[in-house]
Amino acid sequence: MTVGRDALGLTDEIRAPNGARTRYVNDDFGRTLVVSSPDSGTVTRSYDLAGRVIGSTDSHGNRATYAYDAAGRIARQTILKAGNGKPVTTTWRWQGSDLLAIDHPAQSERYTYDANHRLLAKTVTLHRAGAEPIVSRTSYEYDADGQPRSITLADGSVIEYKRNAQNALVALERHRVRTSWLRWLLPSQTLVSKIERDQVDISAFEYGNGVQARYQRSPEGTLARIVYRRAQDPAPGTVVTSAGIERLLGIAPAHAAMAPATAAQPVNVLGLPREPNSLFDSRYLWDVQGNLLGVRGNDETRDYAYDARDRLIVEARTRTTSGLRQVSQEGPAIDARYFYDASGNRLLAQQPAAGVDAATVRTAYQPGANRRSSEAGGAQPIRYDASGLPLSIGKRAFEWDALGKLTAVREDGKDVAAYSYNHRGERIAKTAAGDTRHFLYTGRKVAAELDAHGRVTREYLYLADKPVAIIDHADGVQPESGERSGTGQAWHDIGLVFKSWLGNAREAVAYLHTNHLGAPEVATDAAAKPVWVAQYSGFGVIAVSHNQDAFVQPLRLPGQYEDGETGLYYNDHRYYDPREGRYLSPDPLGLRADINSYAYVSNNPLRYIDPEGLVLFAFDGTGNTRDDAWLAANGGSRSNVSQFFDRYQDGPKYYISGVGTVDTSDAARPIRPGDFVPWYNVLPNETADMAFNYSGNARIVRMEEYFNNAADTAADDDVMEIDIVGFSRGAAQARDFSNRIAARTTDGWYKYTVKGANGEDIVKCQKVNFRFLGLWDTVLSTNSGPAYNLAIPAQFAHVSHAVALNEFRGQSVRDLPGGRFGAFPLESIGGAPTPDGKVRIERGFLGAHADIGGGFGAGENQLAQVAMEWMVKQAATAGVKVDDAPRTVIATTVLHDKSNNQNTPDGVPTQEDREVRYRDGTRTTQRQMDGVGMKFSDTGQFISYRPGTVNGSGNTVRGPVPGFGTGTVDMKGYLKWLKENGYDLNLTVQGP
Repeated sequence: MTVGRDALGLTDEIRAPNGARTRYVNDDFGRTLVVSSPDSGTVTRSYDLAGRVIGSTDSHGNRATYAYDAAGRIARQTILKAGNGKPVTTTWRWQGSDLLAIDHPAQSERYTYDANHRLLAKTVTLHRAGAEPIVSRTSYEYDADGQPRSITLADGSVIEYKRNAQNALVALERHRVRTSWLRWLLPSQTLVSKIERDQVDISAFEYGNGVQARYQRSPEGTLARIVYRRAQDPAPGTVVTSAGIERLLGIAPAHAAMAPATAAQPVNVLGLPREPNSLFDSRYLWDVQGNLLGVRGNDETRDYAYDARDRLIVEARTRTTSGLRQVSQEGPAIDARYFYDASGNRLLAQQPAAGVDAATVRTAYQPGANRRSSEAGGAQPIRYDASGLPLSIGKRAFEWDALGKLTAVREDGKDVAAYSYNHRGERIAKTAAGDTRHFLYTGRKVAAELDAHGRVTREYLYLADKPVAIIDHADGVQPESGERSGTGQAWHDIGLVFKSWLGNAREAVAYLHTNHLGAPEVATDAAAKPVWVAQYSGFGVIAVSHNQDAFVQPLRLPGQYEDGETGLYYNDHRYYDPREGRYLSPDPLGLRADINSYAYVSNNPLRYIDPEGLVLFAFDGTGNTRDDAWLAANGGSRSNVSQFFDRYQDGPKYYISGVGTVDTSDAARPIRPGDFVPWYNVLPNETADMAFNYSGNARIVRMEEYFNNAADTAADDDVMEIDIVGFSRGAAQARDFSNRIAARTTDGWYKYTVKGANGEDIVKCQKVNFRFLGLWDTVLSTNSGPAYNLAIPAQFAHVSHAVALNEFRGQSVRDLPGGRFGAFPLESIGGAPTPDGKVRIERGFLGAHADIGGGFGAGENQLAQVAMEWMVKQAATAGVKVDDAPRTVIATTVLHDKSNNQNTPDGVPTQEDREVRYRDGTRTTQRQMDGVGMKFSDTGQFISYRPGTVNGSGNTVRGPVPGFGTGTVDMKGYLKWLKENGYDLNLTVQGP
């Protein structure tokens, strides 16, 4: 992939290896105005003065407009389909910080809260043409500590959360009778109990039918085995104790969530004997890149191979009915092979068949695009519209709405299915074979199915975002639609009890047992007997080998729901075709997620899933912000922290701008430098704040507030994965912030306090894991207010620090105009022992302070891209999902210097050099710093300093220039040196 840039250094073209060219038109503020793609067509955008998108138009002329309230929150969206004058409008209504209502033609929502702004009820109304709307109300209750105590399901039953003394979730109980003093008439159901956790995730629990689940991990946190077994005691002599398994595997409760795999993974993991009484017993072997190499199951072995780009190219399955170590001659290997072009399009697929030639399917693609040109293996062409949405594939025709969502499927001119969606893009209704079904969602996961009459027929329950149970209502149940009085609820419950006694409220619970990706492979009934067993190919094609009493369940890989009428998997905003291993339509995110907008998880479906509970906290450096207008006025551009924030793909994220800027992360409560600068400081507020860090502590406190909010909204059965990044003083803030959080964390439980309804303090706990801390050139320099704790918390699994080797500012006052105030001593992460099993890495990079962390003008910010791409690779190694697509830089870029060394002709040392401070109290200077890979003495070979002039005394001198450019850097030579010396970064140089 090659990347072109405009005069401001912004991406204006991405060319894929197959010639597909995506072009971008940017304005002077760095905002993208036009995206033109051979896959998804052309999209134009417009913005308001605050930089928010207010309009978008696609290739068809379909238009979306957006309006915001005074706090910057979305208030209205209007979608106008080209050629259709009827707009589709969605409105959001807020009260303070609380969302009260959402109205959309297909679905409306209403929310109520308590005095602490905790959600008490959510009412969803599904609007139906020619029929009464369907209304479903979900109610929430909280305990004295403010933790969720219960939630109602669509059928009106209650799920109660059981907790231990540490407030950790240990069980889920279901009560069909909501009136507590009547519950003895209809006993409660324990759906999940005995939940245990390690430092990574849930490690064990027991289903309501007695099936026991156990997840075993290596010391590095890699998943090594999943076992589901019946609770009966095994015969004497066949017991495999957990301690014995751990000795064999080298497994213990995990202490860090590292990358998906490490070289420490035991090699004998596949050779363990099968767990007695197991329904499912799979052992997993991974390579050091995190690719799944093999799975040893109850009666088969699966082996996988990958190409140099980590794409799945071979699947081999061997039946092992004669034992785990002896391959049965009755079960030959079943092979599938795949071959891709450089852009990830599948060119050849060899699927199981009678003969190799007969099984080989070839697929052709449109020139310079990722659109298929004909049906795989067939001669019938595929027709696309201008936005890359298929209009027909063979005999099958598709219709799409203005937002690119599939609305109808026809085959041979006959209706196959029709679909409708809410404002989030969740599919809320489908009609197929004359049957209409409606859907309700919780957290973007399907929670309930309703029939054409609006009766609840099926409900789905989840634990740690994996499905654990299905409740089927044979007679259908009217959804809970409103709040009853105590007496009314009691009479309703008595009626339900009598219906149940008379057999008129029949229901059945099936329990789901999932694989390493969260896809169900076995379902069991109340007696722990399998009612459904399935196997998946690498790309998700399912083969159901057992379904008792015609039991059917449509959940597939995470987020997928199989449509039997088409064979496609509905996957949130798009539809996935498992036979082709790609999506039907291009990614609405464009190339932010993958170089190929049709590809499924970069063609590595056994490794990648969308994790939950992951949060980023980003602290920007002094004078750095995401306010593009402010940056343009001050000759700057977005820093590496801001870019990392954009490229982070794992979950919610919070950003605080640098000191000296107005932070508007909470528009209602901006952090303004002038609110903290003391009256006696005569400097302008922004300058004073940059010099003395007056507002720094307030920014840390604000991020602590965001952290507590994230903990409060995190699912109780989730581990909150913590990622933190920072640059300059923002890196110092990130380190102090991480220490504050770590100080309140014991045994992986973060303790925090919120205010109750009467102003009382309520103590809460949230399971957390400190995953990644990424820092660019930590400096603190002058500081007002509380002292910062710059130690590195031992809990962090992976800490990476990029150091500026050509930053020399060591004096508080210097001669250089415009850069005369403030020393920049480096706060190293070295000088402290590395905890066992953790990563601490500090590497030097050519450049001054902002050449490492970014922020110079857009045309002079190329050098910072090197440290940026290294940090991205560090994050990916730590397991962070981040956009790590290859980037390019220009061949010669500017080196900066704001020290007195600007006055020398060749950058030789003057009296000024900055101090390097280690954690053990020792100190050195930047030019003498060692142990960080590249050293200062290595940088000169790549630098061409600006020429000097001879003054009246005959001495060669050099004066600083605007922008503080001191020379240029040979980027090809620099990158070559880095790669030869172990720096992992996906960066190339433009041009020959």
